[in-house]
Amino acid sequence: MRGVKAVGVDEKHIGRDRVVTVVHEGSGPLRGRVLHVSEGCKGANVGEFAQALREHGGDPDAIEHCTMDMAKSYIAGVRDHLPNAEACFDPFHIVKLANEALEIVRRAEVATEPALKRTRYHWLKDPSNWTRKEVNLHGLRHWSLKTARAWRLKERLRDILAWRHHRHVPVVMLMDQWISGSAGPAAAGYLLSSGWPRRSRRTSTASATRSRTPTPTGWPSQPMPTSWLPLLAPEVFGPSAI
Repeated sequence: MRGVKAVGVDEKHIGRDRVVTVVHEGSGPLRGRVLHVSEGCKGANVGEFAQALREHGGDPDAIEHCTMDMAKSYIAGVRDHLPNAEACFDPFHIVKLANEALEIVRRAEVATEPALKRTRYHWLKDPSNWTRKEVNLHGLRHWSLKTARAWRLKERLRDILAWRHHRHVPVVMLMDQWISGSAGPAAAGYLLSSGWPRRSRRTSTASATRSRTPTPTGWPSQPMPTSWLPLLAPEVFGPSAI
């Protein structure tokens, strides 16, 4: 394990009752290689990995990035046992939050907009998987509905995260514009805030941008901390902000 600088932490369910924490290498030619497996899914599991890393010639203090889901236990574990690692939320879980917030907006609006009934999965699907009937809902998607606007925000977010694979696309800048630009920070913040851990203000979406996006002049070269990300509480900026 000597020389490991980036890792990913995730939980895996085995059968009905068993859960394990899997740590894999997060960068380099051996990216994806399993480094450690332990029973449970708590912060202590990150500590078990840190101990195993020391025993195999590695250094927990040398870990620079750790990709994970948004479980508070893992966030605390990385903070306590990988002190120099920048915690990174992977794009899958960011989009998952946006989808959950989109459904909250639809449910709040369906009482006054009957056309939204039985359309839940339409808004969650990738457009390439729409049925012919769903394709014909283009009028609904272009109405001035809060649900339609939330869907457009979510799709824009998916596009930006997909562009992280293109080296010359300034993904960090586009994310910043997504939050503070025409959508408005309240709307964008609400899309992400419904499930976002409240104590993760310094956690970064660096996994979406790290080493793939050129750094604009004057911007820091390290992963962007979420001090630039308005983590707005849904009770302050609810569906009315969309």
